[in-house]
Amino acid sequence: MKLLFKQRLFSWLDSYDIYYEDGSVAYTVKGQLAWGHCLKIFDPEGYEIGTVKEKVLTWMPRFEVYLGEQYIGSISKEFTWFKPKYNIDFNGWQIQGDWTEWDYTLLGPMGDVLAVVFLGRAARGAGNVKNRQPLARLVVASDRKLAIHDELKSVVLDELNAKEYREISNAEELVRYSLKPQLRTLGPKYGKQLKAISAFLATCNAGEVVKAVRETGVYTVDLGGEVVLTEEDLQIFTEAAEGYVSAADRGITVALDTRLTEELLAEGTERELVSKIQSLRKEAGFEVPDRIVVAYEAAEGRAKTALAKGAFASDVLAVKIFEGAQDGYCKEVDVNGEKVKLTVKKN
Repeated sequence: MKLLFKQRLFSWLDSYDIYYEDGSVAYTVKGQLAWGHCLKIFDPEGYEIGTVKEKVLTWMPRFEVYLGEQYIGSISKEFTWFKPKYNIDFNGWQIQGDWTEWDYTLLGPMGDVLAVVFLGRAARGAGNVKNRQPLARLVVASDRKLAIHDELKSVVLDELNAKEYREISNAEELVRYSLKPQLRTLGPKYGKQLKAISAFLATCNAGEVVKAVRETGVYTVDLGGEVVLTEEDLQIFTEAAEGYVSAADRGITVALDTRLTEELLAEGTERELVSKIQSLRKEAGFEVPDRIVVAYEAAEGRAKTALAKGAFASDVLAVKIFEGAQDGYCKEVDVNGEKVKLTVKKN
């Protein structure tokens, strides 16, 4: 999967939007790599997923990269008189391509992790599934052995907010294929047989055909005469298996189980409330260590239940969460479709 980036002009800070190839925003990077500062990486919902921190008191620039809380490596500039040279130390990663021209591929253990995470986030985006909503499982299929051991699997689960990681060997368990003829190529070769080819593609085992053309280059069938199909002869459409959203690239398919239990919905509501209250803290101008009191008004629903339990209080540094009104910074917010009036004030 390729990611493209564009720096925002007329900004006093380092600010980048990183895009998927279809033009949709994958990540936003904000911050300033000045003395001891850092860049923060956000998903499209504004959720912070990683940081790049500059080390101070080093002769040449050095940056440390974190995925969530997990340190994954460093990038340091080496002294040269001519073209800039960088040392990439990412615990077994290899760099293929030109780093200085921003055209490269990362290979290695964390490269596989990032590939799965990118695809998982793309699947969430395609299925309009919020990153803050926990999911039961993610399933990964690959045409090669992925270098993702148990510790790294936990990193993937944290980044994709899923409970269970499973690997399978056959991507056809995750996606369904449908086929249509590519008239541009088939017309000149099999003009009189196009109707028969169309009928065959509408009823055939599409997964078998796709596998054959991708692995051997051709699929041969007798339709009143031999027809040899190549991948360029086919319009290949994919659809995730029922209950899943999926994305695939370069032999890796990632599918996320979107079937939600009441327990998962409740946890997603809690995470959404944490995000809303943290936003209110910032809007109210509170300092990071400030303890707060939260008042709420809400109709019956998951949000009110979560607020009444208050299990997430420590996540927002709340010493008290109660139903009612109080003086303070007040705002009505939408929590997964439920309207909630929140008021925060310093303790």
